[in-house]
Amino acid sequence: MIELSEKTVIEPRPEGKYGPYMAIGRKMPGEWIRWVLLSKSIIQPQLCTSINQRVKQRDEEKFHLHTNQYVLVSNYRGHTYVGYHRLDEQGKVIPDKGINLNADEWTTLWKHLPALRAALDTTAAGT
Repeated sequence: MIELSEKTVIEPRPEGKYGPYMAIGRKMPGEWIRWVLLSKSIIQPQLCTSINQRVKQRDEEKFHLHTNQYVLVSNYRGHTYVGYHRLDEQGKVIPDKGINLNADEWTTLWKHLPALRAALDTTAAGT
């Protein structure tokens, strides 16, 4: 498990029903963690490089992952965020199925991408 901030962690998870995935957790009051599960596609090099460029430039942009998932780089009150969101069949955001990372949390995730990718590739290979 990698700590992105005092309240946010990320970890690669073993092979799931649809393959390897990442879990980002937000520590909530009472010491429990609310997990958001992300497919391996979210940490692909080209996508992450594009997101990282937008964060550095403080540019807003939406990146569609699938028909029901997207990543949004946005600015709010002078701060930049990277949000992962899931949509229902009508195209509306599903509450509690997404997470927003601030720029520092994203930067920490960015620094650990090689290790996260390697862990997913290792679990996918069954080692």
